[in-house]
Amino acid sequence: MLFRSEELEGRTLGEALLAVHESFYPALKPLMPHLHALAHITGGGIPGNLGRPFPEHLAARIDTASWQVPGLFRLIQHEGNVTDAEMFRTFNMGAGMIVAIAPGDLEDTLAALPGSWRIGQVVVRGEGGAVQGVPGTDE
Repeated sequence: MLFRSEELEGRTLGEALLAVHESFYPALKPLMPHLHALAHITGGGIPGNLGRPFPEHLAARIDTASWQVPGLFRLIQHEGNVTDAEMFRTFNMGAGMIVAIAPGDLEDTLAALPGSWRIGQVVVRGEGGAVQGVPGTDE
């Protein structure tokens, strides 16, 4: 089956799936002294990758309303009848790299990383898991 739709920005599904993403390193390198943690969101999605850098007493609380999921993932979900939980467990959903910074570094970090946004916050874990607020996690 061949898809060309608005969700794929005029590309076929194969072209969209194989598109090379820009390297995060050049933009992140000058910020390294201010970064407390990095999570490259690959296979395993946000729940499988973001919790790794946090100690037992802290968690990442994600606000999934803080960004629009790219059309490619919306198309896959719709055509494949895939649940939200499975999508977030499998794909990065448009958040390819998540960094943890001190609240006082937020504005400078956002300014230094075009296209970035505040996706959530670090919280005391309590009874929940290391990643909270994402479908399929202990919310």
